[in-house]
Amino acid sequence: MDAIKKKLPTCIIFLTLFNGIVATSKEYQNVTSRTMTVDEWLNSEDLFPGHVIPSNVQHMDALKMFNKLLEDHTTFSQAYERYRVQHNKESDLDDTKIENRKMFFRGNLQFIFHHNLRADLGQYRFNVGVNDFADMSDEEMTHFLGANDRIPFHPETGEHGKPENPMGNPQHIFGSNPTQFPPNYDLRQENLMSPVKNQRNCGSCVFFSMGGLVETLHASKNGGEIINVSEQMMLDCATKDNGYTENGGCNGNIMEDTLQFLQDYGVGHETHKPYKAQQQNCTGDYYPVVAKLKEWKQLEANPDALKSVLVNLKAPVAVAYLVYQPFMFYRSGIYDFCPTPGGYTGGHAVLIGGYGKFFDTEYWIVKNSWGVRWGELGYFRYMMGSQFCGLERWAFTASLE
Repeated sequence: MDAIKKKLPTCIIFLTLFNGIVATSKEYQNVTSRTMTVDEWLNSEDLFPGHVIPSNVQHMDALKMFNKLLEDHTTFSQAYERYRVQHNKESDLDDTKIENRKMFFRGNLQFIFHHNLRADLGQYRFNVGVNDFADMSDEEMTHFLGANDRIPFHPETGEHGKPENPMGNPQHIFGSNPTQFPPNYDLRQENLMSPVKNQRNCGSCVFFSMGGLVETLHASKNGGEIINVSEQMMLDCATKDNGYTENGGCNGNIMEDTLQFLQDYGVGHETHKPYKAQQQNCTGDYYPVVAKLKEWKQLEANPDALKSVLVNLKAPVAVAYLVYQPFMFYRSGIYDFCPTPGGYTGGHAVLIGGYGKFFDTEYWIVKNSWGVRWGELGYFRYMMGSQFCGLERWAFTASLE
């Protein structure tokens, strides 16, 4: 029974085929199993949302076909070119760089395929798939993160450290609430979550987490009015040179420095300073300010404290946690991968906008900053409890002036 509960709602692996190349499809509830011949499956032309492994194709047969594909240089090269077109990859690479990209693509495809086989056998609650990261090296992927290493999770021992609050603001004002929370809650259903954005190749995730926090706080306070704040203002101005000593622009930042910046100066509208994915000079182009924090708080490290903020205050929770390789390729399901010790890709900051439950597994509904093509339309579900990967131990919310 436990194994059945751990599995996704279906026993098939969801796959998109690029002439045989594999990627998990979109949300699994919307896909129906069907039977196909092996030739029909391999010759499918659909790129997205894609097909499933037909119910009449066994795992070992799928594995044999996948390995045969990787061994066929011509077919694999054609598949990679289709991937490059679909994902708008740079077109001016020389032959050496193309071969390097294909090498990363091959390795990542192998990881994706084997993960989904294990997920189908009940080892994981989530599927992964081909996305913009599929032809990148592990080192390149770190540039899309950016929460500096203050997350209280020791990379060698796997032990959680004690949360700190270096800016001196009072902690734990919300705390646990004995109120019975609804079984599911989603700020998107209240029309309070702003659209998913894309930080691109810049370690600015903290600014997008904070930007989303401010945008939802504004909507909650102003009858659902959605504004679009300037992450570029935070990237340019919440810097070491301006006194926010642990922020590093595209090289990573911390939640506390950025929250304090938003309390000190506020943030302007995105139209005044659009996002460029690179740090520029801090000028006066960001004003007028459209929102400013009144106060910010670090929350107690338990699920009820976070639920209380979501339900009682109709406010999101900004969190930072440790990212491992599978997360980069997440496509659907409840993310539950957090091995210890060590081996993580980097720290990442995101925004919790709700929670839910599937069988006996509770999860957070989380907004990412990698665009709507990633994950579940830019969101993901993350297993709740036990301060999983540090998520609930590094949580903040705020109020507006």
